Amino acid sequence: MSTLSLDDLALDATEAGFSRVIGPDWTFADRVFGGYTAALALSAARTVSSHPYAVSTHVMFLEAARPGPISLHVTELRTGRSLWAGRVNAEQAGRPILACDVWFGDRPPASPAAAPRGIEPSPENCPSLDWLPQMWPCMGFLDERAVDYPADPDQRGGGRRVALWARPGKEIGPDMFAGQVLDLMVADAHLMDAALRETGLRDTLGFSLDISVAWESPRPSTGWLRLDAKARTGDDGFVTCGGTVRGQDGTLRATALTQGRMFGGS
Repeated sequence: MSTLSLDDLALDATEAGFSRVIGPDWTFADRVFGGYTAALALSAARTVSSHPYAVSTHVMFLEAARPGPISLHVTELRTGRSLWAGRVNAEQAGRPILACDVWFGDRPPASPAAAPRGIEPSPENCPSLDWLPQMWPCMGFLDERAVDYPADPDQRGGGRRVALWARPGKEIGPDMFAGQVLDLMVADAHLMDAALRETGLRDTLGFSLDISVAWESPRPSTGWLRLDAKARTGDDGFVTCGGTVRGQDGTLRATALTQGRMFGGS
């Protein structure tokens, strides 16, 4: 079962950019979890950026990656005293699999909330989602609890929305950029679930075409994250899902939007 650590985002420098060998722990079926490839692209951009924290990113998933080597090339688009913009292209066996545009900035860390109020229900009072890694093994990197989420993969109905708590199975430490990477991965893992919920997570095939994330001032991920997502679906099989990632004290960390494609279901 996968656990997230900074070692999982380490990249090897090459003449053309960066590389990484993706292991089988980050897969479901024979595909690599898109949130992980997006995290690698964000990490590659951070290595080149002259500023420490992500401001926003737009990631297009061009083709599913498979376990094995992946190469990433970073192009600097703009650099300045407070902002840096770049583009990351990822390839595997000569196939383009991902394109990522990202802004980084020299942003001061957010001040602690004056009076944290927390969000109810607390994670400790919510049922475990330990069945998720059995369905999608790559989800083993998270410990998750249901707030408004299917009780099993065959449950249908409940509206076009989901809400859950998530934290990494392994502590990622105080690095605030690592916290931003976690925000991205949690959002990509579950935004589409809001669209799949009505017809069942098992019976409907859905995949993300892209994901966009805009971050608030950087904060470390020191505990649980709360994801809330809603979906707008059309009759043509395309879907828009949006949501927020908040800390346990209720502070907004990131806003995310994904476009997806759905097949099947009844």
